[in-house]
Amino acid sequence: VKKEEIDTLLQEMKAVGFGPENSESILNVVACPGTSFCSLAVTSSQGAAGVLMKEFGSLAFEKDPALRNLKINISGCPNSCAKHQVADIGFSGGMTEIGGIRRLGYQLYVGGKFNGEVAAGVQIKKGIPDDMVFPTAESVLEIFKEKKFPEEVFPDFVLRIKPEGLSQLLEER
Repeated sequence: VKKEEIDTLLQEMKAVGFGPENSESILNVVACPGTSFCSLAVTSSQGAAGVLMKEFGSLAFEKDPALRNLKINISGCPNSCAKHQVADIGFSGGMTEIGGIRRLGYQLYVGGKFNGEVAAGVQIKKGIPDDMVFPTAESVLEIFKEKKFPEEVFPDFVLRIKPEGLSQLLEER
């Protein structure tokens, strides 16, 4: 796109629902194509991302300074096309067994970075049923808001309490 045409392009994109206003906020959940278009995917990462964006939007998380800039990425399988390991909160799709029944599920990662510093997130929970992605993410964010120091951002919070500490707090919830 030529530099002088960028504003026109952005206006036209916004007119059809693709405006950039939330591109740097928690409402910009990154997801791979998932089962919609990928033969390797196990879960519908696009569906999970849609639920998160809708619920986060209804809760106005993008207006909360403590949550606004969090990065959440969801891959539909362990191949990491959405780079779930380098997000603040990442989900990786797979299968899980609950009560002897195999079903779609996710693994939860926290503490990833890809913003000048690079760090791989740590898996803190396995076997999250696909319908529990939003409640799990919401619980992580509630724990953060309850336990963080004033002005502390999520990456620093995870470093301070350690992924295993967050895992324990999440398990208690």
